[in-house]
Amino acid sequence: MHIVIAGGYEQTDFLIENLKENGHKLTVINNNRDYCEKLSARHGLPVYHGDPTRYYVLEDAEIDGADVLVSLSEHDENNLTVCQFAKKCFHIAHTVCTVRNPKNVGLFQELGVDHVLSSTHMVAKFLTEAATIQDLVETLPLEDNRVNLFSVVLKGEENCIGHTLMDITLPGNTIIGCIIRQNGAMVVPSGTDTLESGDKLYILTAPGQQDAVLKALKG
Repeated sequence: MHIVIAGGYEQTDFLIENLKENGHKLTVINNNRDYCEKLSARHGLPVYHGDPTRYYVLEDAEIDGADVLVSLSEHDENNLTVCQFAKKCFHIAHTVCTVRNPKNVGLFQELGVDHVLSSTHMVAKFLTEAATIQDLVETLPLEDNRVNLFSVVLKGEENCIGHTLMDITLPGNTIIGCIIRQNGAMVVPSGTDTLESGDKLYILTAPGQQDAVLKALKG
């Protein structure tokens, strides 16, 4: 299957790791040159540098007729633009995108995006079923023995403090799914979010990788 991944940071890294294992053909496009180089070196595949909301960038990446396009920009309007280009101009049958604003889920579906995913929407749904974050963890529907969820509190001595998520090299098949700030605020993170002392991180990773994740955070 030919899958196009446009934009994104740690979500893109996570997707590439999993999709490569299943033998899919991947086309990756990102407008951050440094991150393109990082992804290319990490995964051993070409990554196109350019703004995927531009028609000529998608054309140069030769995505016409791909099976699926996934758009992971931090800006909802960019994801809508990329998905509409994919369907109308490049004959891609299935489009998937993430949105920061959960109110855009239904709207984007009405505008033709096949699958719209909102982390905020999903977390909010879990929170309505769980009185505390600990209850939230216990109710997450993780696959038996294939995904581990754990939490860690940053004490201020870790090297990751002050760095954005996109600058931190985590093991493969790992993603920081939620950050609870010291003031209690919940953040559904993007690659540009900076880690702070006192943050509580909820991390999804493959079995047996917890020590490697902690080592990557501590530096």
